[in-house]
Amino acid sequence: MPVQVFDATTDGISFPHFLMQRPGTPEVWLTNRPVNAHGYLLRFHGEMHTVLTTPTTKLETMSITGDEPNEFSFSQDGALAYVGHHGAMLTGSPSDQMHVAIVDAAAFTVKKRIPMIASATVPGYVDIDPEGGRVYVATKWSPTVVVFDSKAERVLRYIDLGGFGPGYGVALTPDKTRLYVPLGTPAQSAVAVVDTKTLTVVANIVDTELIGPRAVRFTNY
Repeated sequence: MPVQVFDATTDGISFPHFLMQRPGTPEVWLTNRPVNAHGYLLRFHGEMHTVLTTPTTKLETMSITGDEPNEFSFSQDGALAYVGHHGAMLTGSPSDQMHVAIVDAAAFTVKKRIPMIASATVPGYVDIDPEGGRVYVATKWSPTVVVFDSKAERVLRYIDLGGFGPGYGVALTPDKTRLYVPLGTPAQSAVAVVDTKTLTVVANIVDTELIGPRAVRFTNY
């Protein structure tokens, strides 16, 4: 039996997509990504099963119709969250999203928005190497891995994965040496592998039974 069910009318949870617990806290964060409205983050207490309302209930990361905050990842200490966006004209948004939002987790406010270059469209997927000080972002269209320096808060490298896309995620191996990026149909239907030391594509996994891969996860998740 569910111990709690959240809904749009009472709790503000509409179009829920992705959730993760903030390190060192009972907070569970959730992205809500409507196509025809501003997307937002919402938090609830993982033990009390109540929506957190202080300092505010909802946090809009871009305040743009169809921005669709998508996946995110926390810094190791839980102080910051890096939020990607999925909104694209091809999926009904009035504009292609081009930013990753950095959120001050304690204040629950947007600290900074990092723009992508024009060829790295819709940066929707995020994974983080806290010890290495890097944030990895996969863009959906014209799939690209964006390597971000979390200390300097700047982009270090754009790694073009080839083709049109779509890219559907990014996952760092437990030993932090490889990134796996699923690339969906119809363009590729493969998994690209990136070496995190050389920042180059070292493999492109293609198989007749690998049709439209959507996510990669490892045992450290």
